[in-house]
Amino acid sequence: WMGDKSANALIAMLKKDESYYVEAEAARALGRTRSGLAFDALVAALAKESHNDVMRSSVFAGFCELRDMRALEVMKEWLTYGRPWQARLSAVSSIGRLAHHHTEERAKLEVRELLEPLLEQDFRTVMNAISGLEALGDIKAVSVLEKCAAGALDGRIKRRAQNAAAAIRDSAGAPKELKALREDYDSLKKDHDDLKNRLLKLEAPREGAGKKNSKGKASAKSSAKAGKKKRR
Repeated sequence: WMGDKSANALIAMLKKDESYYVEAEAARALGRTRSGLAFDALVAALAKESHNDVMRSSVFAGFCELRDMRALEVMKEWLTYGRPWQARLSAVSSIGRLAHHHTEERAKLEVRELLEPLLEQDFRTVMNAISGLEALGDIKAVSVLEKCAAGALDGRIKRRAQNAAAAIRDSAGAPKELKALREDYDSLKKDHDDLKNRLLKLEAPREGAGKKNSKGKASAKSSAKAGKKKRR
């Protein structure tokens, strides 16, 4: 009863306040009440426009607090192109957090399959997709995140994907032996990459010297031929 009473007060604030920042905070707080009145009120609030789409971002955060799985279908609709980009990115980063609490693995799989292709898009989308996958906490996302890190040209994406993969492994409670093997592998790979880079740096001057020697020999031959002609 007290939850509904608080929810009603927050819904009134959510519907109309002089500041949409206040409305945004009301959306988050409404989700935390876990009231049965919250879902419909939050869905209705998605129609509101606001600076930097702070309103919709807060509604998605409210859905995560509410943990009403009907919100998953709503958030999926906001992942698509054509939606305001800031709201779309908020949905991308938030949907994994909500799906994490779903009791059915199939629902988590669907969300993971929606987020993984986003790792090949623009910088902002990739960073938010990484956050979404980390919040989802599905151990099967680790390999995709590691692939993303390995292929990333931007160091920020590389570090974020590596950290997300590590966080998922840690939260999944991987055995200490497996963690040790992973650390050994990462260390060996780093040593291999460092050695490869050093060899490339060493070979570069040699190639340059070889070209100079070839030019020197050719020049010497030309001089020798010219000398013979003069003597004749």
